[in-house]
Parts: sequence; structure tokens; C-alpha cells
Amino acid sequence: MADSRLMRNVSIVGTSSLKPFSFDQPEWAGYSMYEPWACAVSQALEDANIRPNDVEKISYSQFAHFPTMGHICAPVNYLEEWAGLAGKPISHIEQACASGYIAFTEAVQAIASGEYDVVLVAGLECPKFFVPIDEPAYRVKPLSEYKEFWHPGVALFDCGYARFDGASDILLPDENGFYYKEFYGLKDEAFIDEADAHMAINQRRGAVRNPRSLDYDTSKDYSEIAKEEGFSSDVDYLLSPKNYKITQFTRKAGAVMHNCAAGALVLISATGWRSTGTSGSSASREGRSRSATCSPAKSRRRRCWRT
Repeated sequence: MADSRLMRNVSIVGTSSLKPFSFDQPEWAGYSMYEPWACAVSQALEDANIRPNDVEKISYSQFAHFPTMGHICAPVNYLEEWAGLAGKPISHIEQACASGYIAFTEAVQAIASGEYDVVLVAGLECPKFFVPIDEPAYRVKPLSEYKEFWHPGVALFDCGYARFDGASDILLPDENGFYYKEFYGLKDEAFIDEADAHMAINQRRGAVRNPRSLDYDTSKDYSEIAKEEGFSSDVDYLLSPKNYKITQFTRKAGAVMHNCAAGALVLISATGWRSTGTSGSSASREGRSRSATCSPAKSRRRRCWRT
């Protein structure tokens, strides 16, 4: 809790501890994007020692509703149901990398203004995976199998206000390529393509050897992949149709991050709020906190945590 110019002080009383993960990992096989959300929410609520019914508002954030989020424009109804929070007021924030910060700020202001006493802030991102259209949500697939032209962002560096306001990191290498062509006279696009390939090789080599990396002991560097695919070198593999282009300069492999993540916080008014508690009797929130654990299996068993 920190003193500020807000009308009421706000405290964070519950957090989630779900680590970044990948649907390629055996323990997450067969799950949908909703399970990590439910897991993170359950962790935060248990850590705060409150029930879902105590939550008065939810502030949800995600980068954007691209194929990596299942093509769903407004998933909040499904997410609420999955975590046993159906019917709660919820705001859906998509402001790229600022989404989480804006959601948190909105939650703080909602409590500080006196409108709400308990607000849940939660977010979900799965940038390397997608759900095929017309298939169940649990059939999550790696983005490398996405065969359509994936163009989630067209306006990151665009001031045309009437245009689609979205962007992705796959656009950034293209901007760098255009920049070098324009200002440094680098007209050979094949050279830019090969330079990008070498950077990808070096980054993957480091990632698979770093114990703190998600790729550590779970992925192969490009030299191993190239041999398996019948190529004489990793560069030949990365420049081949096996790794086709999805923009003018960017190829499929390494276009976005590998990890998925879900997180949640429980915020309350620091003055005067009292919970009904788990037994239904009035109990002060002061000093009540406990740790929580959550695994994919536990999330599946309690995926709809009803109040």
C-alpha cells in the first residue's frame, strides 16, 4: 500500500505465480488457452483468500485478438465462465505492450474512486500458437502450421487514423529492412535475408544453452533442424521454402516469441472493506493471505470454479 493523491488507498492482496510455458510442453498438451487463464485467476484469488463472488469487477488485458488468441474478438465472456466469474462487470483492454499497465491503472482508479472495493486484474498471451477456425479450443497448434498470410499489424508506423490500429513484432524487421534500403543504400534484399538468418541462428544457439530460457533442453538449434530436414547448413534451411516468408523480409521461424503467459492480481480498498469470507460470515481482510499452487491438472479439475 502506498500513500498517493487517490481518494482511497489501494492494496494488492493476491498474485498469481504461473510460470511462462509452451503448449509444446507435455504437461500442457491437450489444453486450451482458457486453462492458463483459469489457473492464474485461481492462484490470485486463493492468495488473497477471497472467493470469486467477492470480486466486483475484472480488468482484462491482452495484446490483440489475432490468430494467436483464437481469432476471438471478445473472449471475455468465455474467460469469465471458465474461472467461475460469469456475469461480473469486465473491461477488455487491447493496447499492445501497454495493455497490462492500462488494465492495472484502470483497476486502481476503479477502487480509488469508491466505485468498487475489489477488482481482479488478469491477462493472457499465447503468441506462438493459434486455434484453427471451426475447431475446438483445445486443438492449439504451433504458429508454424498456420498456412494463411498472417498480417496482424499494418499501422505501427502509420499516422492514417482511419486505418486499422494494430501491430506486431513481425512488422519490426520489415521496417528495419526498409530503413536500411532507404538510408544506407542496401538494395540487395537477399543480403538482408541472409543477415536475418544469421541473427536467428545466433539467438537460437544462445537460447537452447541458457538454463533460464524456455528453449533450454526443449528445443534444437537450427544446425540440428537443418540436418533433420536434409539441408547442408542452417543458413540453407532458414532461406529455403521450408521457412517461407510471411512478410517481405520476415520468415516463419522465429517470427514471434515462443512462450505463453497468464497472470492475475487482486486489488482491494485499503480502508473499510470486509469480505463475506469462505464461510459466509463477515471477516476482515487485514492480514489474511495464503500461498497457492496451481497446475494444469488442477486447473482442468476446477476450470469452472462456481461460487
